[in-house]
Amino acid sequence: MAPTSTRTLFWTPTAKQIEESPDTLFREFVNRRLGLRLRDYDELHAWSIKDLNAFWTLASEYTGVVMDRTCVDEPAPPLCPSRGTRADRLGSSRQRPRCAL
Repeated sequence: MAPTSTRTLFWTPTAKQIEESPDTLFREFVNRRLGLRLRDYDELHAWSIKDLNAFWTLASEYTGVVMDRTCVDEPAPPLCPSRGTRADRLGSSRQRPRCAL
């Protein structure tokens, strides 16, 4: 017999909230632009790790945030040193661009 969870679920988003969430809208944008069929956040995340250049290019386009185009995905040099660079200001994001030195 499986153990019973002691955690209480306090809130579950509605289908409309999921449909209109920022990550869903971005995933749909990526799918349209690249002809992909990413079905959920996990697939979006896996793709974003596999193709860093496309991820950051589309993230920049989607958000309107201008990125430093010296950031590349291949070859992958070390992360930008801690000197107030854009990559440092990304904080705890799962993805951080690698910067050509």
